[in-house]
Amino acid sequence: GLERIQDMRSMLVVLVAAALLLPLTAIGQDEEEPVDVKAKLKAFKEAMKSKDASARTAAVQEIAPVKDKTVAKEISKHLKDKDPGVRAAVGRALGTQGDQKYRGKLLAPMKDFDKGDPKALVGYLEGLEGLPHKSSIDPLCDMIKKVMYRERATEKPLGIVGTKAAATDEAMAAC
Repeated sequence: GLERIQDMRSMLVVLVAAALLLPLTAIGQDEEEPVDVKAKLKAFKEAMKSKDASARTAAVQEIAPVKDKTVAKEISKHLKDKDPGVRAAVGRALGTQGDQKYRGKLLAPMKDFDKGDPKALVGYLEGLEGLPHKSSIDPLCDMIKKVMYRERATEKPLGIVGTKAAATDEAMAAC
C-alpha cells in the first residue's frame, strides 16, 4: 500500500535526479554494421500486433538500437500501449533513438506523474537520459519538488531506495 507508493516515488526522485545531473551533450556512438531497416520495421510491426505484452516489449527492445527516423516514428506510435511495461520500453527506446522531437512526449506525463503508472514513468525518465536538453530541467525539477513536498508533508521515510535519494539534494540545488 502506502509503503509501495513511497518506494515508487523514491525511485522516481532518484531517476529524475540522475537525469538532471547528466551532461547536456550527447556521447558519440560507435559505428555499427548496416541494418536492413525495412526488414526490421516489418518484423517490429508484426510483433506489435501480439496480445502478449512481453512479446511487444521484446519487439521494442529488439528494434531500439536501429537508429532511424522511420524507426523512431514507428516506436513512438506505441507510447499509449495498454501495458505499462511496453510503454516503459518505448520510452527507453525513444531515448536510444536520440531524436529530440520525442523529448516532449516523454516529458508530458511528468506533469501528472502521480496519476501515471510508475513503471511507464521510469521508462520515460530513462528515455530522457538519452535526450539531454536544458529545457527538460524545469519540468523535472517541478516533479522532484512535488514528490519531495508530498514525502516531507507525510513525514514518512523515503523507503527502500531512500539512501540513494541523497542525490536529490544535488538535483534540488540545480532547481
